[in-house]
Amino acid sequence: MLNRTYRHLAHHAHIYLWLAVAMVAFGRHFAVTVNLSESLPGTLFLIHKGVHPAQGDLAAFLYNGGGPYPRGAWFVKRLIGTHTGER
Repeated sequence: MLNRTYRHLAHHAHIYLWLAVAMVAFGRHFAVTVNLSESLPGTLFLIHKGVHPAQGDLAAFLYNGGGPYPRGAWFVKRLIGTHTGER
């Protein structure tokens, strides 16, 4: 069994290497999360990291922890208002 697995990995190493590179590159700019509640229309969300949302857009953030949700869970919410820093 191990010999067969090794032969498979050796034969397809270039594919696994490119897949690993793509996952690292994708993970630097994007994340995927699943909505388990009925709070938003949709179940699966692709998050584009580093993009500043506008009013009415969906915004994602990492949860700091506490309560029933683990630290580092993605939360997706609709952005109702914005703060420009001006008074």
